[in-house]
Amino acid sequence: MNFVQNEEKILKLNHLPEYFSERLLNEKPSQDYTVSQGALQNVLTEIEKKIISSVLSRNNRNISKAARELGISRQNLHYKLKALGISNSLT
Repeated sequence: MNFVQNEEKILKLNHLPEYFSERLLNEKPSQDYTVSQGALQNVLTEIEKKIISSVLSRNNRNISKAARELGISRQNLHYKLKALGISNSLT
């Protein structure tokens, strides 16, 4: 629990414990995904496709490593690749 003085109305970074503040300041900024407008399902599919493609590239197209990083089974990743139309070739 964090407290602020009576006259203060907003909880700020200096009110947080030091370990928490350091972690926030050292965290990498989240990726900004540019998506087209549309139905929520279309937007989510587009973001999922970008994330999977990025993780595959980062893992040199290794399905097992990418699945482990994504926190899903290898079989599930194969299913998603097929469903989303993502090629797993190096080209």
